[in-house]
Amino acid sequence: MKRIIVSIICLFAMVTSYPQTAESEQVFTKVEKMPEYPGGVLAMQLYLQTNIKYPQAANGAEGRILVQFVIDTDGSVTDAMVVKSVNPHLDAEALRVINAMPKWKPGTQKGKAVRVKYTIPINFRHGTTTGMVEQKENNVKPSSVSAEN
Repeated sequence: MKRIIVSIICLFAMVTSYPQTAESEQVFTKVEKMPEYPGGVLAMQLYLQTNIKYPQAANGAEGRILVQFVIDTDGSVTDAMVVKSVNPHLDAEALRVINAMPKWKPGTQKGKAVRVKYTIPINFRHGTTTGMVEQKENNVKPSSVSAEN
């Protein structure tokens, strides 16, 4: 019996010694109020259209890249990563533009700003690039942008 109690106390000490994830560090995929790009979806489309340039080093590579990122509690874009790759040069261009985005209006849950994960597909075609917001679980309708490169 003594051995069981000691084991339970040790187990409890191990569990409580690990730091708990603070709510401010938790990343949501669905919140009461989703983050908003400054100026809305059309402004984001214009931003992508203006800033994405087809890299010459990609040598005609084409395809759809999925870029995932987090809108932080202060609205900044963080943790951007390519979750579906086509070409390293296209991936780098997509990440460059996403990481350079201006601060968004952060998403909120229970009245508090929270971190929210977003995914944006960017379609590269030699000569044009398109991107659309894809947040299906939150009923945001996909919309596309085009850019001449």
